[in-house]
Amino acid sequence: MADRQVSCSVADETVILHLDEGVYYGLNAVGACIWKTIQLPCSVDQIVDAITTEFDVDRERCLTDVHELLVDLRKHGLITVKPHE
Repeated sequence: MADRQVSCSVADETVILHLDEGVYYGLNAVGACIWKTIQLPCSVDQIVDAITTEFDVDRERCLTDVHELLVDLRKHGLITVKPHE
């Protein structure tokens, strides 16, 4: 998690505020599940496991979508990504 953001849940969605930019980002139910999962350090495989357990989605499709969201969150400074150790 990046330090310069705050988030809250609203119904099945999550709203994130980037404190430096003052910009809000909204995540749907699946994005909210990903956001909840990454509150603690975890691997992409762990995120995909959480999503495929909770939602009816093909693992391959889920992996692609998770990767795209993580890239977008990182690009906007909302998360930090550490290499797998």
